[in-house]
Amino acid sequence: MSSTPLQKRTFAESFIRFFDRWTPNSMVIAYVLTAVVAILALILTPTPFFSRSVAAPGAPMAYSLVEAWGMGFWSLLELAMQMALILITGSVIASSPPVRRFLQKVARLPNNMGQAVLLVTAIVPLINWFHFGLGIMLGIQLGRQVVLAAKQKGYKLHNPLFVAILYGTGITGIGISQIAPILGASPGALHRLIFPHNPDVGGTPIHEVLPYVVPLSQSAFLIQNIVMCVVVLIVVFGVIWILRPRKESDIVEAPDALIAEIEGQNKIGMEKPALTTPASRLDNSIVPSLIIGGFGLVWVIRFFIVSGRLDFNNFNMLMIIIGVLLCGSPNQFIRSVQASIAATWGIIIQFPFYAGIFGLLTFTGLNEVIVQFFRGFATAENWPFISYVYTSIVNIAVPSGGPKFFLVAPHALEVSAYLGVDTGTMLISYVAGDVSTNGFLPFWALPYLAMFKLDFRKILPYTAFGSIAAYIIFSIFLLFIFP
Repeated sequence: MSSTPLQKRTFAESFIRFFDRWTPNSMVIAYVLTAVVAILALILTPTPFFSRSVAAPGAPMAYSLVEAWGMGFWSLLELAMQMALILITGSVIASSPPVRRFLQKVARLPNNMGQAVLLVTAIVPLINWFHFGLGIMLGIQLGRQVVLAAKQKGYKLHNPLFVAILYGTGITGIGISQIAPILGASPGALHRLIFPHNPDVGGTPIHEVLPYVVPLSQSAFLIQNIVMCVVVLIVVFGVIWILRPRKESDIVEAPDALIAEIEGQNKIGMEKPALTTPASRLDNSIVPSLIIGGFGLVWVIRFFIVSGRLDFNNFNMLMIIIGVLLCGSPNQFIRSVQASIAATWGIIIQFPFYAGIFGLLTFTGLNEVIVQFFRGFATAENWPFISYVYTSIVNIAVPSGGPKFFLVAPHALEVSAYLGVDTGTMLISYVAGDVSTNGFLPFWALPYLAMFKLDFRKILPYTAFGSIAAYIIFSIFLLFIFP
């Protein structure tokens, strides 16, 4: 964004210019976060840098900083694969011929940038509320079709702001797919996070105070939560929209390479393959997909009827089966998967580094130091807000909701039991903290950046202000509405 000496930059323009000049790429941010957490562990805990400290008899093992980082590095590998599959299968479904044709028709409805932004703001958060992985990938695919339609219809669309809106809608996603509500609704799942040595609550074992199950009606479907999500969505959208470039010359449209890529993706499955050999006829036949997909669908339906349980693996299997059926042929399914891999490179390579940060927090005792600090302020009235703040701070170091929940939940659940705070409210405060600072972090933005050919520094000025606005709204609700 340029200006002459006679032109005075607005605050928004100066803010954008500052981040454009000084924000490193997402890999460097992961390195910096690792260093910051390591330094805090050295300062706030007795953790040595390299040599393991000698533990007293009967005391827990004391690990060095290097050991803690190394032990954490591969500790979340299974979760990384699960998260990658959620994004890949979501993208496969979103890019399958039937869904793609539907998204192409919807994407051609807007005739200007304002209408385009309103379209994705109305659709994507609803999908994301029911499942964040599908919401991310359907949002990305719809966004890509809107970008292409804008080019074809001749109206200008500011690519950084548009992607920031898509990414920012995830801040409102306190829905049924988040790990805290899902685990809360799973009988006994929360009890397994409370260690046996935890003290009683007023003479009653803590497992008898903590609910054995928290139905979704007491967490995600609470009317307070739904209203809060709607208010946050409106405010975040409004703040980001205010920062839009006012001059047409400042609008940065999607690069030609992205337009060509989207056009190429839209052709996948549209051309008729050459069926010259038995192998090619089998590769492009719908019969194998119907057999395997139908068999898998029967298994998934039977599993849900018998167990009624939804977890990462079951959901991924369901998504794979749906993808197989929607794509129609094995060849189409493979090509859709290949086209979707680009959205997951950041998670695959950066997840181990964030897992290393998780190890630093867990094995050095730094997490306990942070928890004890916040528990010192806890009352029944302010605990939902304190829990929210605590989670939002931890989210900066561990931006993935899965490992962070297992890090935060044992302490947060214990405090909630002591203070008599509703467990469903605690689960909501956790998810709010999990999402509200994501606007400052590149972790969950990586699929958007890859699929729209942007650097994180281009969308950060918009998402940062959106996160600040969301933080204020979440704080108001958790301080005055939920307790």
